[in-house]
Amino acid sequence: MLSTYIERLNRITQIMDREVHIDEVTGEDKTIDVVVEIFNRVNSGGTKLSKGDLALAAICASWPEARPTMNGALTTWSAAGFDFKLDWLLRNVNAVLTGEAQFSKLAEVGVLPFQAGLKGTIDSVDYMLNALGGRLGLDHGRVLSGRGAFPVMSRLLHIHDGRFPDGTTRDRLFYWYVHSFLWGRHTGATETALNQDLKALDDGGVDLLIDVLRRSHGGRLQVSPDDFAGASMGSRFYPLLYMLTRVHGAQDLDSGVPLRDGMLGRLNSLQVHHIFPKARLRAFGYSRAEINAVANFCFLTQDTNLRVGAKHPSEYLPEITMRMPGALESQWIPVDPELWRVENYPEFLAARRELLSYAANDFLDALHDGPAPVELVSPSRSGLPRTAVAVSEPTSFDDVPGLAALLLEVQEAGFAAPDLDSEVVDPSTGEAIAIATAYWPQGLQEEVGGSVVLAIDTTPTEQAAMEASDYRVFHSADALRRYVGNIRAEHAST
Repeated sequence: MLSTYIERLNRITQIMDREVHIDEVTGEDKTIDVVVEIFNRVNSGGTKLSKGDLALAAICASWPEARPTMNGALTTWSAAGFDFKLDWLLRNVNAVLTGEAQFSKLAEVGVLPFQAGLKGTIDSVDYMLNALGGRLGLDHGRVLSGRGAFPVMSRLLHIHDGRFPDGTTRDRLFYWYVHSFLWGRHTGATETALNQDLKALDDGGVDLLIDVLRRSHGGRLQVSPDDFAGASMGSRFYPLLYMLTRVHGAQDLDSGVPLRDGMLGRLNSLQVHHIFPKARLRAFGYSRAEINAVANFCFLTQDTNLRVGAKHPSEYLPEITMRMPGALESQWIPVDPELWRVENYPEFLAARRELLSYAANDFLDALHDGPAPVELVSPSRSGLPRTAVAVSEPTSFDDVPGLAALLLEVQEAGFAAPDLDSEVVDPSTGEAIAIATAYWPQGLQEEVGGSVVLAIDTTPTEQAAMEASDYRVFHSADALRRYVGNIRAEHAST
């Protein structure tokens, strides 16, 4: 027994005699991009490193409170209904301080300027969230699309000492912001588009920013009826529908009360409503995409949603027409009774898309051309909007077997949380390809590896487009869960 212990102690002491080869990665040419790539190649079996991780690590070496300070801001926004990520906030700070998108530019920023820039950026994001909620009605995370555009908007506020110089600048910036997320401006090569936009903003203000976006979209920024053909709450035109509902004061179909934030009462929260009930459409043979078309959505109070239930439009819309004149028109619902028949559902969708596109262009053109109307609420530097005025329907858990178990395993593995019911886009053009049940745009580990997509019921055309864009596509939750399990097993063995 004594000899066994002596042998073990000898092995421990021999550790000090081992030689470990160390490759030092130094030199001016070793940018953050280069170092991250080298690290991830060497550490292929472990947790991957993002560009933001390395940039933040360098900052924390001089100011250890940087990460806790940033996480505190993220927690505050999350409590208000907006979930952002650490890299996203760092990208905003980077744009404010350097006017560029690459994290490597932060190496030139000292601790004191970074501290001041971080505080100013957090204040600017607060101010912007209040302005977006007040002017556009985008008052919770589910409808806050286009988060990649925020560094540009943060930069504009920084240039103007943290606030909009006038209503026209604000409205034209929001015109740019809405069109930027409608056309996927920041969904592909993020840094490339951001650098173009930041330079345009610095060189020519909001007007040049709009010109750059217009040229990138073929010279014209207009919403067509076909743009509302997308399906599910993951479509980029779902936030546009919500925005129109809020800014135009659309009426609740049963009470006739304008739908707004902060409505009081247990049953007055806003909910998504299928004008044609899902069960009726499914029984008639319509596809999942047709059933969940954005043009089949409207917003109601919870009380009205419960009253309407699964009634057919031909049953409840005539009563609303009589009791609440103008309510259907306020929600851009066609008033022709023939279109309320289930067999005429495609014609109903086409008619409503026409009405929605007209309303969208009318409002967006007014933002651009002015004069700026009175805003819904006055933005401030503190006091974020109240949380969640719109209650999303249950996500795809009921429709996709195994999805709940998959998301639990992803969480346990420490991987990134996916976007649910989210649009997948062509990274080179920003055009929508399909709606994913779950989507990891930056990979299962942030900014590492390719984008991962769980797509149910895709067409051959959508499948080919995703494969051509180098997405790793899975068609069942079980298949993706096995893939996640394999990655976990690889990590455990290294």
